[in-house]
Amino acid sequence: TLPDSLKDLGDGVRSDLDGEDGAPNIAREGIDQIGRPIRFAAKKHAIAMSTSTPLVRDWLGDDGPTLADDKALVEVAEALDGEDVFSAILTDPMPMAPDLTATPGSAAQQMEALEKATPATPFDTIGIGWKRGQVVVAYRFAEEPDVAALEAIWRDGTLLTTQSPIADRLTVASSTAKGNVGIVTLDVVEGSSPALAEQMLLTREPVFVTR
Repeated sequence: TLPDSLKDLGDGVRSDLDGEDGAPNIAREGIDQIGRPIRFAAKKHAIAMSTSTPLVRDWLGDDGPTLADDKALVEVAEALDGEDVFSAILTDPMPMAPDLTATPGSAAQQMEALEKATPATPFDTIGIGWKRGQVVVAYRFAEEPDVAALEAIWRDGTLLTTQSPIADRLTVASSTAKGNVGIVTLDVVEGSSPALAEQMLLTREPVFVTR
């Protein structure tokens, strides 16, 4: 349930601040960085938040499919939950293509480099989770994954954006499989950042690219 400290806008919608949708608050009060009112609503076991009141109202009235109906997302989410992460992101992988790498050379050479640095079999969903001092990466495959191969691409891989070893920033602590989900737990090297894994996803590093 939502706390009574939130302002009641009616029809199940609450807000942290008064004001119109998207209107910034000069004092920068509230949750939003520039002080825009954030609208909240609760339904079943979920809470929605948005700067748009209509979006929140639509969410309350929509009983259609949700991400919880996606089997792949559920399997990855359950795997990460089993690793006791406190936050996570789930997404589709990037397809393998020569233009995903900054390595010089022909398309064939680039593809060869990618194949050495990506998981050996295709996967359809990625999850990255965080817990104290560690990053947990989960991959969902069509069948039981080769955990040793997954561990190897993280242990022996190179960041294409910097040409430095991944192990200089993140080191493999353990690896396991839960059904069709392969899980690699990484220790964050002192001086590095837990956010590196998300940055690697955004910059399309090969460990997050599928064949």
